[in-house]
Amino acid sequence: MMLAGKVLRILTVSESEVDTFEILRTLECPGYPIQSARVSTIEEFVSKLDLFSWTVILFIL
Repeated sequence: MMLAGKVLRILTVSESEVDTFEILRTLECPGYPIQSARVSTIEEFVSKLDLFSWTVILFIL
């Protein structure tokens, strides 16, 4: 089921750029463009929260 014009917005909270990349690559699906941002501090997290209406927020430990 494809939702035309919908973007999957994913905010990741992680210290590892590599782990974040691997997870986002796994989540890629044809027809669902992904827009993402990675943060690693509470200050960055708070500033990004209001930037978009995030579809998913992932905390990667």
